[in-house]
Amino acid sequence: MAKVCAFFAFVFFVGVAHAQVLRTSRACEGYGLKIDCTGQGVIEVVSANYGRTLSNVCPGAQSSNVKCNNQAKSLEVARKSCSGRSSCLIQATNAVFGDPCVGTYKYLEVQYRCKVPVHVARACEGFNLKIVCDSHEVIEVLNANYGRTLSNICPGAQSSNIKCKNQAKSLVVVRNSCSGKSSCVIQASNAVFGDPCVGTYKYLEVQYQCKSPVRVARACEGSGLKISCNGHGVINVLNANYGRTLSNICPGAQSSNTKCNNQVKSLAVVRNSCSGRSSCGIQATNAVFGDPCVGTYKYLEVQYQCIPQVNVVRACEGSNLKINCNGNGNIKVLQANYGRKLSNVCPGAQSTNINCNNQGKSLAVTQLQCFGKPSCTVAATNAVFGDPCVGTYKYLEVMYSCF
Repeated sequence: MAKVCAFFAFVFFVGVAHAQVLRTSRACEGYGLKIDCTGQGVIEVVSANYGRTLSNVCPGAQSSNVKCNNQAKSLEVARKSCSGRSSCLIQATNAVFGDPCVGTYKYLEVQYRCKVPVHVARACEGFNLKIVCDSHEVIEVLNANYGRTLSNICPGAQSSNIKCKNQAKSLVVVRNSCSGKSSCVIQASNAVFGDPCVGTYKYLEVQYQCKSPVRVARACEGSGLKISCNGHGVINVLNANYGRTLSNICPGAQSSNTKCNNQVKSLAVVRNSCSGRSSCGIQATNAVFGDPCVGTYKYLEVQYQCIPQVNVVRACEGSNLKINCNGNGNIKVLQANYGRKLSNVCPGAQSTNINCNNQGKSLAVTQLQCFGKPSCTVAATNAVFGDPCVGTYKYLEVMYSCF
């Protein structure tokens, strides 16, 4: 999440995003579906269905009915559980979604995007604007204007002119000062941006995103490739190719063929070896990846990000929950619920109600006690969180990362 500080600055966050890749995740009936956009933005659920429309997904004796459609309710449940969060977990069960086709073995399918939020920050003329992303993220400036397009921002005697635009120069200045950095400070002044409308009281407006930087690692055929996040999160593999698309990388007598593409298998191999780990090593050899172009001297190229590791901890009602980053930064609470969503966690005589949701208050309380600290302890009690479902034996579940 981005933090913005400015002296006499107006700051807010706008949920806008450029087109993102549409992804599909599935879980068979009785299992949990995890959706994770950590380090890539927040979840935007596009469609969902708990039922069956394909016979070859989660096959079984009761999989012939492929007209089991429950999209309306499924979408409502999935959006409530996941939209706007960096990660979420949904149980693919009749208890959560109802049973749209009794006797059919169902599965949950969710289509979603990882949407990087666009943040907007403003500072009045004569003041400084400071933009700060999390330590593992960098700033990408989308738009900027030092001028005036709204009369109610930084109001004053000289605020009636709302056609004062200076976007081209403003964008160049802000990008030079901020792009690729985790934080930056810019002065909203004529000395920095020039004066596009003399006599008008101006303000600086910047639209930007905080993104995990994409890194590229390469190794020539026959050698090993080491990828490490150096204690700053875990590896998220974006692309990989063991082949050759450039002649000047690992040059040699057999480097003229630059159409050697083996991305599908390469990506599967590298993700299996590296995704979710803090470091990994892979041999760039035909034995590992196969030989996509015999006679060509190949290399392994991997594009990846280091993203925060998401941890989930639980404590039964009446006990204490300890969260600890173990020297790897401070706590960032992503989700919390003091209630019950699973029957097999902290089981007991009063554990049948799995629709006990208290996420709003639970998140606020847990953030207050834990955010920004290296460790914290939270009591899983009604006295702390209130009682969202009287008579149900509850537990506290917290999803967090360290930054």
